Formats: sequence, structure tokens, C-alpha cells
Amino acid sequence: MKPVLFSNRSRKDLFDIRIHTESVWSRKQAVRYLNLLLDECFSIPGREDIVSYPEYKDYHYSHCGHHFVFFRSTACDIRIVRILHERMSFARHLGGQECR
Repeated sequence: MKPVLFSNRSRKDLFDIRIHTESVWSRKQAVRYLNLLLDECFSIPGREDIVSYPEYKDYHYSHCGHHFVFFRSTACDIRIVRILHERMSFARHLGGQECR
């Protein structure tokens, strides 16, 4: 199975999600939601129901809770590029920027 790697931007996304969730709800809820997102990320290599993002053919995504996990699949690994809230403009956050 391919390893799952996280870009710097996706790590920042996870950090921001944790901080926001903890400040609005609770630390317990933040941990629970972060674990849900991480479980989703690590389940990607074994799944077949993954969808390509129409505007960017090299991106795929998976929906989890109120967030979408965007990633690229290579022959060697799965690279989590961004984790964006469902209300965010995906094109704005994915387009035109190099995701590292």
C-alpha cells in the first residue's frame, strides 16, 4: 500500500482546523474531529471511490465531515495537498499555487 504524505499546507490546514474546533466547541471535539480527518487521509490508499476534481485533473478528493481532503496520487505515494472546509472556494485555494 502507498504511504500517505502531508504537504506543509495540509499540515497547516489540520492545525487551523484543530484550533478553530477547540475554540468553538471543545478540546475533546477537536481531537475527535482531527482523528476523523486523519483516519480519512490514511484510508485513501485502499479505497476505490475516490473522485477527480473536475477543474484540476491531477487532484482527487475525498469528503469527510465538513471538509474535503484534496490529494495527488503518484506511483510511489499519496500526497495530501489541502484540507478545505466545504464552504471554501476550492478553485481559489488550489488554483495557481504550488502546494508543498
